[in-house]
Amino acid sequence: MYGVVSLLDNKHYQLVKDLCTELAREFAASGVYIPSYPHISYQVTRRYTVKSLEHVLRRFAASKTSFEVQAGWLDIFTGPYPVLYCLVGLRP
Repeated sequence: MYGVVSLLDNKHYQLVKDLCTELAREFAASGVYIPSYPHISYQVTRRYTVKSLEHVLRRFAASKTSFEVQAGWLDIFTGPYPVLYCLVGLRP
């Protein structure tokens, strides 16, 4: 599985980890898998044509040092290893 993602900076990484710890404590969500690296996923797929994608991603990354997102609601991917996630959208 391949994906286009942004890893969070240290400050926001810690905020997400702290939130996950609090959710586990308050709602007994200890069985939920928390990724080692909290991130923002833009797209996930089985296969990419990397050469085509690389140019677009490099251009985007070069034009942004940071950007804001607006958090939506919490939800869960169900299955043998449930994953807690927060829907986000880019802020205008």
